[in-house]
Amino acid sequence: MQPLLPSCIFDFSLDKAYRSRLDIALETNLPPDTETLKLLIERHLRFIPFENLSFHGCVKHPTESKIPTTLAALAEKILYRRRGGCCFELNGLLAHYLLELGYPVVRLVPCWVYAGPERGHGRGRSAKFRTRQTHNFILVRTAGGDGHTFLADVGLGEPPLHPLSYSLDMLWKEQETPEGMRSRIVKEKHEWRDGNGKLRRCVRLEWWRPCECRRVQHKCKPVATATKILSDKGSSVSEFEKLRALADKARRRANGKPRSAFKVFMSDPKVRDDAEWGLRQQGKQDSDNTKPLDPSGVRREICTMWSNLSVDDRDLYVNEAKKEFRILKEEADKAEKKVIEAKAEADRRPVLSCDDTCNGGGGYWEPRLQWDIADAPFDCKKREDSFVIDRPLQSFAEACNVVTGVGSTFSQKIVACILTRAAKLTLAGNNLRITCPRFPTSQHGDDSDVRWPSKYTEKVNSTEEARSILENKFGIPLLETRSLKIEECDSRIWEHL
Repeated sequence: MQPLLPSCIFDFSLDKAYRSRLDIALETNLPPDTETLKLLIERHLRFIPFENLSFHGCVKHPTESKIPTTLAALAEKILYRRRGGCCFELNGLLAHYLLELGYPVVRLVPCWVYAGPERGHGRGRSAKFRTRQTHNFILVRTAGGDGHTFLADVGLGEPPLHPLSYSLDMLWKEQETPEGMRSRIVKEKHEWRDGNGKLRRCVRLEWWRPCECRRVQHKCKPVATATKILSDKGSSVSEFEKLRALADKARRRANGKPRSAFKVFMSDPKVRDDAEWGLRQQGKQDSDNTKPLDPSGVRREICTMWSNLSVDDRDLYVNEAKKEFRILKEEADKAEKKVIEAKAEADRRPVLSCDDTCNGGGGYWEPRLQWDIADAPFDCKKREDSFVIDRPLQSFAEACNVVTGVGSTFSQKIVACILTRAAKLTLAGNNLRITCPRFPTSQHGDDSDVRWPSKYTEKVNSTEEARSILENKFGIPLLETRSLKIEECDSRIWEHL
C-alpha cells in the first residue's frame, strides 16, 4: 500500500460544518497546535460515533458505497447527515480538516490491527496481527519551528482520547491520556518480509491491560481448577468459553437454511430400512444381509420412494422440517440465555482471572496496531511529507475491499461506540453496554481506593428500540436508520468495546 502525494487541495471549506458537528463555537480560535488537536480528538470521539450501520441497511440509496471514497461524500455523510463511520472515513475526514486548519504535516498511515475473536479473527484462534493493513491512523505535526509530531486516531473503536507523542525519544515510554489509558510506542525487534517480498521494519502501538493481581493485592495465581476444564486437545479453557462455543454452534445451525423435506425423508431410519429391503426384494443387490449395500443404489431407491409419495405424505415431511428448524432456533436461544447468565455471574464476581501473559506486575502490555516505519517516519517536517488527497481512500482501495467484503467483521454485526473521559457507550448487536469508569482510577496513586471498570449491559428487544437508542444516545437521526437490519451473530464480535 504505497502512499500517494497530494494531487490537489479540496476547493471547499469543512470548518463551519465540522465546528457544528463537534459543538465548537465559530468564534473559538483553532490554531494548528497541540491543544487544538487534543480538543478535536476528544470532541470527535464524543460526538461522532465509530459505527458500521451502512453495512446493515442504513444507506441513503441502494447504490451508495458502504465506505465513501470522496471528500464530498464523507462530508455529507458525517457532517451533514450526522452519521459516524469506520477508520477510513473518520480519520480520512479529520485529516482533511487538520490540513485545512494549517497543520503542516498530515499523513494517513496504513497499519495492521491486532485481532482476536472479538474482532472476528476466527473462533478458537489466538490473537495476532491481521495479514492485511485494514486500518489507518493520522500522523500530524503541529505548526511552528518547535512543532511536535503526534499519532492521532478517531477510528479504532477505543483509541486514546488525546494524541500520542511520536518521536524517537518517546519509544518505549509510557503515555497516559485523560481517560486513564496507558499507551506506548515500541520498535519491533525483527524485520520481516510480507507476502509480496517487501522488507518491513515496523513500529507498534501497545496499551496496558490491568488484571486482578492489583485488585486483590497479591501476585497473579493460576485460575482455580474448579473454573477450568480441559478441551479435547488438552488446552485449558473456561466454562464460559465452552458455553460460548456451544451457543455459537447452535446459532450457526439455526441461522442456516432449514433442511428440505426430502432430506428429512432421506434421513429417516425407517425409510432407509425400507429402501434396503426393497432393493433385496427386487434382486438389485446381493441378498446376503451381511454384505454392505451400494450407497448410490440405496439413494436411488429412496429417490424413487420419494417420487411415489402422495402430496399428503410429503406434507408430513415438510411439517417435520419446519418443526426441526423451530427446535434448532429454540436450542440456540436457550444456549444464548445460558451464556448471558454465565456472563452476568462472572461480572458479579469480585475477582477476574489474569491473562496468561501477566507476570504478576499488575497487568501486561498488549499490542494494538503495527505499521511500517517507512509509512510513518519520525522526521516528517515539511508539507511535502503529507499524505492527504481529495480522495482520502484512494490508496486504501484494497483494504476497503477487505472491510466491505462478504463475511467481514463489519458485515456480521452492527456496532456504534462513543467515548468520553468517564464512560464508554456501545451498541453491539442487540446489547447496549455502558462502561464506567473505563480504566482503573485512583486518587492517591495506590490500590487503596481504586475504582475498577464496571459494565452495565441492557438487552435491546427490537429494531425500533435500537433506532431510538441510536438517535438519543449516539445522535444519529431516525431518518438515517429507517432501513436498519439487526442480525443475530456471535456476540464475541465487538465484545472489546
